[in-house]
Amino acid sequence: MSVWQDKYIVVNSKSRPSFKLLGVRKLVIHYTANNGGTAMNHFNYFNNYRSLPRAASAHIFVDRTQALCIVPLNEVAYHANDKPSLIPALRATASYYKGGNANLTSIGVEMCMERNGTFHPDTISRTEDVFVELCRRYRLDPLTDIVRHYDITRKNCPAPWVSNPQAFTNFKNRVYAKLKGTVPPSSLPSTTSSSSDPILRKGSRSDAVKSLQSYLNKFGYNLNVDGAFGPLTQNAVKDFQRKNDLVVDGIVGEKTWSKLKSASPAQQSSKFPLPSVILKYGYHGSEVRQLQEALNEAGFSCGRADGVFGKKTLTALKSFQRSASLVVDGIYGNKTRQALHSKVNT
Repeated sequence: MSVWQDKYIVVNSKSRPSFKLLGVRKLVIHYTANNGGTAMNHFNYFNNYRSLPRAASAHIFVDRTQALCIVPLNEVAYHANDKPSLIPALRATASYYKGGNANLTSIGVEMCMERNGTFHPDTISRTEDVFVELCRRYRLDPLTDIVRHYDITRKNCPAPWVSNPQAFTNFKNRVYAKLKGTVPPSSLPSTTSSSSDPILRKGSRSDAVKSLQSYLNKFGYNLNVDGAFGPLTQNAVKDFQRKNDLVVDGIVGEKTWSKLKSASPAQQSSKFPLPSVILKYGYHGSEVRQLQEALNEAGFSCGRADGVFGKKTLTALKSFQRSASLVVDGIYGNKTRQALHSKVNT
């Protein structure tokens, strides 16, 4: 039985254009900013499309008593394209919706607010259950594939989790725990360190990050020493942690610093560091480029490593999965990463 009830608004140009999604690459969390409005209130509002001041909608609305899916999950909802997407994987266009970006590639979920402007605990818990079902249905990772509207366009939504990003992180951790039955590694480390080295994570920018990148390069990771802790640095950190029996969370704390300074580069170097995120058809970015370089090295040609997960990369990945006796689904995940690592780095 689904966590939500399907109760679709009528097809119309402002809130349900009946455009088809190109795929579900991310799940987007919003808040209604409408104190006291319930899921049913919002169904009625978007169903009465003639009164809408502009095009807007979302797929699912959640309140303290129910969750309503008002736009079918294989259709576009107007929820996250107020500005061009800052997340490359969500950028997209279609002949029927030019520059639709995140509206073409994601599902939007709105959390309803109480009269006092807060989220009711039951609303939060029900929303977690909604995301568990969506992650399971679309084979997404709660820690990397649930994003805020803010992360896509910098809109202040959901405002309580923009001003308090730790609350959003805690939400994703709870979704992960419900889905996997275990606490995610990223929720385990302390946020303070007893050493003199600062804790670093994705988004950090400092001379300490330059130091980190220099240490990682001694182990063959070939990073730009620019002081910006981006996805390539995070992937290198995770790969290093995995090889040294550390918690694989991409966060550089006391234990990771200690191992970086004491381990032998000769024993650790990876010619082809591999991304630790899920990748699939339609994705773009540096992680895809790393995957392509490794596939080419392994003898499964996907052409030039251009960072675009297109048909050639899909074909090459499926061929590799078939050769490694893996599930041939064309999705790069942990088992595929492990098999590819063994092929090109050992």
